[in-house]
Amino acid sequence: MKTNKRLICTAAALVMAFGCTGTVPGGVFEDMAITASAETVTSEDGRFQYDLVFGEAHITKYLETDPDVVIPSEIDGHEVAEVKSIGRYEQDKTIKSIVFPDTIKTIGSFQMLVGLEKVTLGKNVTVIGGSAFSDCYALKEINFPNGLKTIGGGAFSRTGLENITLPDTLTEIGGNAFAYTKISSITIPDSVTSLGWHTFACCPNLETVVLSDNLTTVDFPTVFAGCEKIKSFNIPKSCTEFYGPDNSQIGETLEIAGLETLGGFESNQNLKKVKLDCKTISGFNGCEHLESVEFGSNVREISGFFNCTSLMSVTIPKNVTKIDASFGAYGETYAQQHYKGFTIYCYKGTAGAEYAEKCAEKYGYKVVYLEDTVKGDVNGDNTVDVDDLVLVQKAVAGWKIDENSKNAADVTGDGVVDVDDIIYIQKKVAGWKV
Repeated sequence: MKTNKRLICTAAALVMAFGCTGTVPGGVFEDMAITASAETVTSEDGRFQYDLVFGEAHITKYLETDPDVVIPSEIDGHEVAEVKSIGRYEQDKTIKSIVFPDTIKTIGSFQMLVGLEKVTLGKNVTVIGGSAFSDCYALKEINFPNGLKTIGGGAFSRTGLENITLPDTLTEIGGNAFAYTKISSITIPDSVTSLGWHTFACCPNLETVVLSDNLTTVDFPTVFAGCEKIKSFNIPKSCTEFYGPDNSQIGETLEIAGLETLGGFESNQNLKKVKLDCKTISGFNGCEHLESVEFGSNVREISGFFNCTSLMSVTIPKNVTKIDASFGAYGETYAQQHYKGFTIYCYKGTAGAEYAEKCAEKYGYKVVYLEDTVKGDVNGDNTVDVDDLVLVQKAVAGWKIDENSKNAADVTGDGVVDVDDIIYIQKKVAGWKV
């Protein structure tokens, strides 16, 4: 309190002294603030060193040897408002745990305490600063209190964290925040609307990702770069642009629709069949076991699928208006004359036909032109009857039908022959207006 009184009296004197001119010489208040705002003190119990800043204690050093540090809420009658540091050298192995009081709102830097295993945060923490606990390799346990809003960049990178629960109050997670950790699953609360660069990169055990439904853009290859064990994920309800995980452990089939932009999913060796109905589609390069690709009626632009060596045919719908030069089982831009037999099914006078004809001339791809067929007329006799219904049922059961028949059987126009098409043709044959 004496410091504050001296500061107030000095300021008043300066105002009176320079009141006539209306100007206080530059630097006077700055110099005064430096000398008056902080005073380094050792606590009466000898446990801490702290700066006294306007009546608040800001801890700068821990003086004891006890490996379990409990930060008090008050020192020498002053509220502990901040812990700037505990004053240990890098690679310190002596500190095993830290407990923060409820008076702390912001967590500063405790990086490279390599022996630190557990952190207990007070209930009023709202911000965990950048690199706060980075390189604390042994850190396995920390609580995130309700009310926490920000986790800074690199805050827990290269720690031993295995399980974390993020509160619904969290709004910001910085880049590299949990990179190089041992987490196996992560649920990002709906309060988060964006993710930083490499936020969860290089987490070798990460298998399950539950994303916030309020993310509009998701980019797995950057946010989750190097996470090669990912098996499951969701597409957020608000998402319009989605880039899926590369080199992951996702299953054999993938079905995605309703997005403006879809990409990623490169070098996924389990993937065999995809059904896609998004406006712009790219990615899927290097999926060497991919055998089947089906595009829906909302697709307008396609690229990617380069070096998908098991994919020997593709059907390009009429609705596609732009095809990038990289698109195809091996890619138009790659000199691959030795790859023969790749077949492109398309419609004359469309972007698909233009692309197919160019590939046929350069690389010897086979082009098959599809006919405009009557929906439901699977056998091509210009009427929809029981014979067509039988053929569709066989197709759904796994029988092979040619592309023209498949196109006629796909009465719903979703790029696949399924039960919905059977129901449609049943109604047609029964005389319903459909």
